[in-house]
Amino acid sequence: HYLLAHMYQTHYHAPIEHELSTGIRVLDVGTGTGVWLRETAAMFPQSHFYGVDIVMAPSTVESMSRFPNVVLGVGDVLDRLPFQDGTFDYVFQRQLVRSIPADRWIHVVSELLRVLKPGGWIEVVESDMAPLRCGELTARLFEAVITAMTTRGIDPRVGGKLDKLLHQCGLVNVASDYASAPLNWQGELGGLWRTAIRQMMIAMRPFFASNPAVGTGGVGGMRMTAREFAEFMDRVEEECKSTEAYLNYFWAVGRKPLQSK
Repeated sequence: HYLLAHMYQTHYHAPIEHELSTGIRVLDVGTGTGVWLRETAAMFPQSHFYGVDIVMAPSTVESMSRFPNVVLGVGDVLDRLPFQDGTFDYVFQRQLVRSIPADRWIHVVSELLRVLKPGGWIEVVESDMAPLRCGELTARLFEAVITAMTTRGIDPRVGGKLDKLLHQCGLVNVASDYASAPLNWQGELGGLWRTAIRQMMIAMRPFFASNPAVGTGGVGGMRMTAREFAEFMDRVEEECKSTEAYLNYFWAVGRKPLQSK
């Protein structure tokens, strides 16, 4: 959250600051640790915020206890969210790419649209997992990530397609853009992204080892011990600093038409 907020210099992109200040209903889908929900709810105490996830961690529930304008619940956007049609003025969803199969994105956006009021806004934020300006080792690492995600039916490059998805689902006034995450360069920010990416890769290493599509062909050599992988990541990080590699994080917003066509 903090890395994206630093890059974007905002917590949201939908043109709703006035509405948030006067009081609206906001839904955060995939609340996770709840940091976006907490910070945005603190910024706009007149608005009412609702957070849903398939499991709500006790630590998240505890952290929200001091926010009277926040309500938490359990819900799965891949199924049906536990809200009536047209409940919310603004629906926010971020970084769920690893949980949403490529062929379910239309359903997901449609479900966000269902619970949105006419004239309300949807905002979706996702990355493109193909690094740019990268060297050979970095390309090899992310090729393994892309292969691992693709074999699970996940689209690792959905970030750059968000605006088309919103258009396809009937939203209007669609806008999108991206910010670039420096991987181990550009000072403190690059160092923070290095740490975040390393943690993600270490978490994915067992999947590299068990996935038959990884370790063959162009993705060869990704089956490593923990020590070998740590040493490999050291070399990747140095290469990223040398080439000034980066990943793009996309956002897209769209408005629900006031009247159905």
